[in-house]
Amino acid sequence: MLALRCQLLGDTFEGGAPDDPGAPEWPPSWMRLYSALVAVADHAVPSEVALLEKLEQLKPPAIVADPPALADAPEMAFERQAWVPTNKVEGKDTATTLPGRKNGARGWARFVPRSRDIVYAWDDDALSESERAVLAALCRRVPYLGRSTSPVIVEVVESSLPEEGVLVPSSSQEEATADPGLPTYPVRTPFNGALAALRAAHERKVTGKAGDPWAIGAYVDYRPLVRQSHVPTIRGPYRELVIFALEGPQRDGRHAVEFTDLLRKAVMANLPRPLPAVHGHGPGDAPRCAFLALPFVGHRHADGHIIGLAVAVPELEPADLRDLWWALGATAERGLSSPSLGQFSLRRLTPLEQRRAPLALQAWRWSRPSDTWVTAYPAVLDRFVKDRTEIPELIRQTIRNSGFPEPTEFQSALRPFDGTVPGALDLAPWETTRPGHKEGFRPYRHLYLRFAAPVEGPVVIGSMRHYGLGLCVPVTSPATSAAREVGPRDA
Repeated sequence: MLALRCQLLGDTFEGGAPDDPGAPEWPPSWMRLYSALVAVADHAVPSEVALLEKLEQLKPPAIVADPPALADAPEMAFERQAWVPTNKVEGKDTATTLPGRKNGARGWARFVPRSRDIVYAWDDDALSESERAVLAALCRRVPYLGRSTSPVIVEVVESSLPEEGVLVPSSSQEEATADPGLPTYPVRTPFNGALAALRAAHERKVTGKAGDPWAIGAYVDYRPLVRQSHVPTIRGPYRELVIFALEGPQRDGRHAVEFTDLLRKAVMANLPRPLPAVHGHGPGDAPRCAFLALPFVGHRHADGHIIGLAVAVPELEPADLRDLWWALGATAERGLSSPSLGQFSLRRLTPLEQRRAPLALQAWRWSRPSDTWVTAYPAVLDRFVKDRTEIPELIRQTIRNSGFPEPTEFQSALRPFDGTVPGALDLAPWETTRPGHKEGFRPYRHLYLRFAAPVEGPVVIGSMRHYGLGLCVPVTSPATSAAREVGPRDA
């Protein structure tokens, strides 16, 4: 398989769609990469020209990138605006670096991908070893993809296609059995004569005429690749995770319930009307928000202190969602205050800030689909038990009651599993109840869960899930060494 991998060096891709420059062209088309190769080629070298002529005749490749649907999300795709010197000149100096040049406001389409890698792959490796060497040399010369503000590393790789996130041309054999109801995305590709068309556009630009090289390319319909063996993910009860960075004195994860109780009360106070999804006094099966304290876990130096707060939002009516968003905004603006915990400000991170933020403040950390989840906080079981023999069935029941399928495999322990999620909290019984509520200490356990299919997070298990206990972390390692069922502080 021939594959070209483009690794964006920054957090964003900037490059407008030919038919709508205000919207990003995502994923970057194969034609865009081909144009970049043409731009860096030495057209006096026959081997490089011959390679470009051969590349323009290849079949459209499969493209591995973030789903194109993300480019419609306002938090992922937006316009970057700035004042820049223009080509117009006037008598007085207005630009400090280019005297006489005027300034003007400009905007560029920008996309914030979740993954920096974009791969273009062909099943048929039509290139010889010498041609691959020439192609590798060309790739090394490509400085950016799209605008010059999108630096990139391009390289020839040996890569197989992943199970998900693949776009294939509608005419490909792999796509032939796909669901015809899947969306299609037009993607520009080179065509027989694309090299000549780019050269002609360049000549027109040199002579001061309109060249429009970005408009060159043949459009091919692409669809998401759905493999016959593809296992669909299981959706959990939450549809969105709203994350706030917590700024104030550092607090241990043992204060998780204090924080989530404080956040819940603040949101309730800012709601224009009582909302059952927040106060929880609706019907038993009514969707409820989960208020989460996000701990520093999963790193060898993790100590479990709380880095941020979050609200896992279930499917709600539009009017309820509108009121909740307003209350969350007001809560963030006013911050949190507690005599025991201190003063804290909440800051909603932009997509760019999320990418640079600690892992605990990135939504995918708690949401990415996985078939294996391990608790960061212990899960409080749904009822009291008379003896330990009831606990396995009660754990299954608690998982089902939390809105998740019964796992194919699970292990439980009173304390965190050694080495699986470093920093996971080892709470005492009195740290697993709501502040001021003398309701007794229900049994609680750390859980290692394996599901039959990947489950979308956040995964929060147990009767105290609405206060953040039972929050799980997706893991890839099956190791669950040293599960300790017996401990000195049994509940």
